[in-house]
Amino acid sequence: MDERLSIHLIEALSAVWSRIRSLHPLVPGVILLAAPASRDNLRVLGHFAALRWQAKEREGYRYHEVVVVAEHLNRPAEDVAETLLHEAAHAMNFEQGLHDCSASQYHNRLFMRAAEALGLDVAQMPHYGFAYTKLPAHTAALYGNEIAFLRDVLIHRRSLTTSPGPGPPRGGAEGEDDDKPCARNRKAVCRCPYIIRVSRKTLEETTIRCDGCGEAFQLA
Repeated sequence: MDERLSIHLIEALSAVWSRIRSLHPLVPGVILLAAPASRDNLRVLGHFAALRWQAKEREGYRYHEVVVVAEHLNRPAEDVAETLLHEAAHAMNFEQGLHDCSASQYHNRLFMRAAEALGLDVAQMPHYGFAYTKLPAHTAALYGNEIAFLRDVLIHRRSLTTSPGPGPPRGGAEGEDDDKPCARNRKAVCRCPYIIRVSRKTLEETTIRCDGCGEAFQLA
């Protein structure tokens, strides 16, 4: 166990953010954190909070906060970078006095324009406006070194909602044959990410898509 694991993680996240700022100078500096998910919304991947931190020695000087949700750091490094770019769009809009998101998390066209300016693909989602963002290959290439660093140091917090309780997980002990009846149901997630339980065989023979994000469920 290396007690510097968390430091390496923050360094990698910060490297991505610094690269974003070098390519897009209107994106401000922020305090970056990896924090547990809120029990009120386990689906959130990250958030931007304006003026959340205050410098002790600089009265009245405040910093923005960007959080990547620790339970969702089990995603590919490219997806984590996409979350940072998503939050960077919010941060850039705030700096320009543009209100791009409602209290109910409806992302309007101001967010869409900022996210596209940062190189993300954007699509509409039911109830959340233009909240769906995706990192295209040509944008990922601009962050190749930073994504590689992030991939090397990624760790994630185990979710209390999905971790097994005492004894073997329901469906059989780890390492059992997936074809056994007791082990058929596996956890699968979409991009939102919702969680469903489904057999491996079912996902091999058909595609199950989420109505919210439109992505196919994949085994976690």
